[in-house]
Amino acid sequence: MKTMIRKFVASLLALGLVLLPGQALAQYYFWWQVVDEYGKPFPSQTISCSVYELASHGAAELFLQPSLARHAGVLTSMPLLSDATSRVHFYSATSDDKRAVCYYARGGAATDLRLSRNTHNVMIDRQGRKIVRFPYVTNTGATRTGIWLPRGAVLKDIIVQNLSGSGQTDAPASDVNPEPHLNVGFAGEHVVSLPHSLVNRMHLTRTAEWVRPGPRYRTVVVSGGSGTQFHVIASHRGEAIADTCGRGGVSTAPQANAGCLFYQDRALEIHFAGGLELVYQTSNTPGISGHVYLLFDSYHTGLSTQPIQ
Repeated sequence: MKTMIRKFVASLLALGLVLLPGQALAQYYFWWQVVDEYGKPFPSQTISCSVYELASHGAAELFLQPSLARHAGVLTSMPLLSDATSRVHFYSATSDDKRAVCYYARGGAATDLRLSRNTHNVMIDRQGRKIVRFPYVTNTGATRTGIWLPRGAVLKDIIVQNLSGSGQTDAPASDVNPEPHLNVGFAGEHVVSLPHSLVNRMHLTRTAEWVRPGPRYRTVVVSGGSGTQFHVIASHRGEAIADTCGRGGVSTAPQANAGCLFYQDRALEIHFAGGLELVYQTSNTPGISGHVYLLFDSYHTGLSTQPIQ
């Protein structure tokens, strides 16, 4: 009988339903396993999940231990990484439902999830359009992300989540060194292996949280009063995924009636056998932070003949 009672109490402790002596806060245990459409778990530490409060945009306070202590190594910093069984888990001081987003390192996402303590399954589809993300902070050197675009990937778009906007609308057009800014590109030895081949000196001074890197325009009044032209004076979309006159997108005489007269996006196919690793670089400005999201499709040239991993 005593053995049964001990097992029962231990199970309650694991679920966070019993307070330990001297413990001031209740503990609630959340966990879920991320699987594909076949019910197969993903490899260890290939799933990253960010957890937010349900009623706000703010990050939830998560703990790695049931003590809910706040000393180093116990209170988590997001994102959470999956363990060897593809599970993501944490303790919370509240039993309220959480909102989460989860991403697979090789493409795939489950977004806008509502998770309770009784929710234990999350599915990420391996098929169709892929999306990967990585965080960035102030780093002046080309910083490897550990995220790779595989062979056969066709990059379609990039979205930057800017969490460090200063409240300015933009840097002045005449400013040749806008601060702060972000570059995104590829590592390795390849024609597009530059830290700014995807995102080129994108200003992080805007108040908008979600930004799609693109061209910057200047209005030029045509001589004779016959109308107004919009000239592309710069492109924050890198040379690997955009075409402008002069390729770099910077006009030869930005203060005169000159400039690039066209701009267009283009897709980038990854044909390098081993794929390409993403890197980023920022200006030397304290407090820069955010995420970069890349959307791509996968085609047969990149499929593996090995079993699903």
